Formats: sequence, structure tokens, C-alpha cells
Amino acid sequence: MPGKEFLKEKVKLKIMETALKIIEKSGWDNMSVRKLSEKINYSTIKIYNEFGSKEGLLSELQKAGFAELKGYVKNATAMSAIPTDKLLNVSLAVWDFARDKPHFFQLMFGVNGAPTLNKKERSNQEIGYFLWQQLEETIPPSDLALMYNWWALVYGHILTDSFSFFEKDELRSMFQKSMRRFIKSLL
Repeated sequence: MPGKEFLKEKVKLKIMETALKIIEKSGWDNMSVRKLSEKINYSTIKIYNEFGSKEGLLSELQKAGFAELKGYVKNATAMSAIPTDKLLNVSLAVWDFARDKPHFFQLMFGVNGAPTLNKKERSNQEIGYFLWQQLEETIPPSDLALMYNWWALVYGHILTDSFSFFEKDELRSMFQKSMRRFIKSLL
């Protein structure tokens, strides 16, 4: 039985990886179950059996993206125990994730033509709580407005960076300076 489960998971991962490749190459509007089935030589029925629908597939991709973002943030928080450094590191981790995995980020947050999935999905809420826990030493849980300001600054940079003419290193440097100013305002 474990062999069957391993094979099933392997098929599922192949479908998800291929869907991402189609999205990266052709955009969100051009990803369909039919195109996906042609690309990997599986029947559409096989894909529907695995995910239930195109939305089910996208939801699984979204969950995978949240899991990857969580990994980025965990690595960032491990870099320093100093709360202000941790805040900067987490901010940079989210920015780096958005740059490294743009299609995951787009799907997770419904930007740049990505379909908007259920925002009340458990994984959406979990990443918000997880981020908040990582930042609560610097941003008190009682201060919703401050947390919102932090997220608006991070998210705003990510969105404007996506159509900027600056190089990635310049954008990261500008983002880092903005975050340092934000952190300095907290002290």
C-alpha cells in the first residue's frame, strides 16, 4: 500500500509542477486542465480525479506556496533573536519569496491576473497568524493598524517592484531602506 500512495503523490506533484510551468510560460488565462493533460499525457479524468476541478488544483498550488513561504520565514527568524532584526529578516524573506516564486505569490494573494481563490481558506489564515507570531515581539498583537501598516509596506513594494524598471538588487536595497525606516519608527 505505501508504494501506491507514493506513486499517487508523485503523480500529483508532476501535475502541479507542470501546471506551474504552463502558468510561467503562458500566463494564468492559458492554464487549462485540457492543456495540462496534453502536456503530461494524462487524461483530463486523471487530473479531475486527483484535484476535483481546476480550482482544486489551484488551491493545492496555493497551499504549496504557503508552505514554501512559511519555510522562507522560518529560515529568516532563525537568523537573529533580536526582534527588530527578526522583523527586517521576515520582511526580506517575504520580498525574496515573491521575487523567487512569483507565480506562487500571485496565486496566494490574487494579483497579476491570478485567479482569486477563497480568502477564508484555512491556509490563507494560517500564514497570517504565522507571520504575526513571528513579528509579535516587535508589533504587539493588540496593534492591528501597525500590523496592517507593515503588510501594506511589504505588499506595496512587492506589487510596485513587479513593474519597475530598476534591477532586482536596486529594488531589494530600496525595500530594505524602507523597512529600516519603518522599524526605526517603532523604536
